[in-house]
Amino acid sequence: MKRNPCVFASGKAGVFVIGLMVGCAAPRLVQIPQSIGPAPIVLSSLNTGRLVVYTEEIGSGSGDDMINHEPYTVLDSSGRLLKKIDNRWGDEVVSLQAGRYFVRAGASGGGVIAIEVQIVAGRTTEVHLDGKWTPETSSTAATLVFGPDGSPVGYQCTPITCPY
Repeated sequence: MKRNPCVFASGKAGVFVIGLMVGCAAPRLVQIPQSIGPAPIVLSSLNTGRLVVYTEEIGSGSGDDMINHEPYTVLDSSGRLLKKIDNRWGDEVVSLQAGRYFVRAGASGGGVIAIEVQIVAGRTTEVHLDGKWTPETSSTAATLVFGPDGSPVGYQCTPITCPY
């Protein structure tokens, strides 16, 4: 007796479908040979610190939540302009290579305040030009820097805090 080619073909297709189902039922483990670690350190970030300059409010926009702050500039140690910081919210964090810089910002009465800052790798240098900062009670006047109005604007750079 001769086999019906349609029955033979459907039998092979059935075996193929069962094979696919068995193959899909058990997930296959794929081993990745490399281990994963932390993100690589970018060499330029090893020598980077942060600067935050709290500047004065210069008015508000259309709503009560639209208070703007004085922008400021960062200059290198030779006085060349490096960055102009919009500082809209008054506390923008700026990353800089470790070293000495100058900050210039508008002051009340139309003047300009210029102050030297030291950026230390891995640390944040804060300059408080908004007149709202209250230093820690453990700080003595000898460790503070004062602005022209007598308010404290930051901590003095000492050989212990600024090794450069």
